[in-house]
Amino acid sequence: MNSDLEYQKTKAYVAPFAVFMGFTLLWQFGAPLLEWDHPVAAWWRRAPGQWFYPLQAVVCFILVLWWRKSVDWDWKGKPAAWGILFGVLGILCWLAPTMAADRLPGGPDAWFGHPEWPWYRYLLGIDARPEGFDPSAVFAPGSWSWLTALALRFFRAVIVVAVVEEL
Repeated sequence: MNSDLEYQKTKAYVAPFAVFMGFTLLWQFGAPLLEWDHPVAAWWRRAPGQWFYPLQAVVCFILVLWWRKSVDWDWKGKPAAWGILFGVLGILCWLAPTMAADRLPGGPDAWFGHPEWPWYRYLLGIDARPEGFDPSAVFAPGSWSWLTALALRFFRAVIVVAVVEEL
């Protein structure tokens, strides 16, 4: 195979993931420098994740589009359908314990142990995560900015992460 072609293929498969991980490391170590939780701070300083994660998604998606001709997109109907089916089933198995525990009469504590024993929540995957993504922390719920933030986070989680990881 031509070395230029191999080099292009290597960039097409590796660069989007490497850039994605670079953004992740930058966020891990740089977020405290970006964040300023103060009432007079602009939204992009109070909640830098609201623009940082969409920026990560857009940059990585542009890289995938840029090198799309160098990637062997082998989409055969039956294997792709099986992959999608098992992907959906895997996500359902991942989310099912939390969804079921939240809907139990009496709450999860009544079914899975005593609230003074918090280890069972972690083992069953039903531990609360109050620090999760909330676009209403800086945008009015239902506004265009709120919907855009939600759509971009969904785009990142569902499209960009899946494509970049699988390349």
